[in-house]
Amino acid sequence: MSKDYIVIPRIEVSGANAQSAWWVVSGPSPMAWLGLVRNIALQAGVQDSHKITVAIIHHDIEYRGEFTQYGDFLPAQYKGACLTNSKDGAQRSKDYAAGSLSMGLQPTALCNITATLVIEGLVGVTDAELSKRLSCSRLAGGQIQSFGKVERVDYGDIFSKIGSGFFLKDQSGLLKGIPPDEMIDSLMRRLRQKQDENGNKIKNDQWLVPMSLGYLPITAPTHKVSARADLPHAYAEPLVGLIEYVSKSKIQEDDLKTLFWGYTQVGKALIVTNT
Repeated sequence: MSKDYIVIPRIEVSGANAQSAWWVVSGPSPMAWLGLVRNIALQAGVQDSHKITVAIIHHDIEYRGEFTQYGDFLPAQYKGACLTNSKDGAQRSKDYAAGSLSMGLQPTALCNITATLVIEGLVGVTDAELSKRLSCSRLAGGQIQSFGKVERVDYGDIFSKIGSGFFLKDQSGLLKGIPPDEMIDSLMRRLRQKQDENGNKIKNDQWLVPMSLGYLPITAPTHKVSARADLPHAYAEPLVGLIEYVSKSKIQEDDLKTLFWGYTQVGKALIVTNT
């Protein structure tokens, strides 16, 4: 095979959105990584940018927040500024939301993350241009701080360029065929730590995490004033699936072909999955 694969090692991102859906805090979704690469491709004038696929190798994630004594995680939040602007001199220095002491806390969950990307199908962009555009890009709202040397490699050389880590694999098929009214319960059972009859934790070989993997429109597309690029606008709900982190040590070279993420359409839904 020709050198059709681009490896960008150890991309370090600060302050990325860890809330992939309104009820899930689990880190940036593969949809965010695909969006990052597609945005760079569009800026560079690449045709058929939606056909680009990526493999994601997770190295590290640090959630911004703290754990309580009961093990609950509390994400760090921003404080809103200038929520009130009273003309009354006695009240002018107060900047609290009415009737509260929150000072306008903004619900958010952020993280710092390090991952390696392997890109297939990004042609017509030089390494220098890719590095330049990547250095001023964002992932899930987070700022890209640094990354290793961009390299173009053959398929057989990918393994030697990525180091240790965990590949992201779509395991949403584990929920296939489950009735809609049982879907949440089944999802939670998959994620819950298994215990034996004595209450001891049973080792689970699968490291499963819920993540948003697409969107389903809930309104008909319409044209709205100020819509980005004058594209049709529709309201949508996130579609949450299951991601498995698979250690590189458990993956054979031929398995790589099934670990590249790409866009696809299922009915009216737009989703990302392993191609």
